[in-house]
Amino acid sequence: MIDTGVGSDVVRCVAAPLWGGLISLTILTLAVIPAFYVIWRGWELRRAPADDQPPVPPPAEGPIPAGSR
Repeated sequence: MIDTGVGSDVVRCVAAPLWGGLISLTILTLAVIPAFYVIWRGWELRRAPADDQPPVPPPAEGPIPAGSR
């Protein structure tokens, strides 16, 4: 992008969108998409009725046998 040699005027037109795309895609992947997912998932969890949740099994009674691990 900063070269002044032969053909640099043509390559500069290709390099500017390439670098802009690389930088914007990195920001989109690392910040924007995860933020939207967290917002969407939180909204879905608040909206879901309680009976959609799987039942929680009762805790086991008594000591765990040594051979069952």
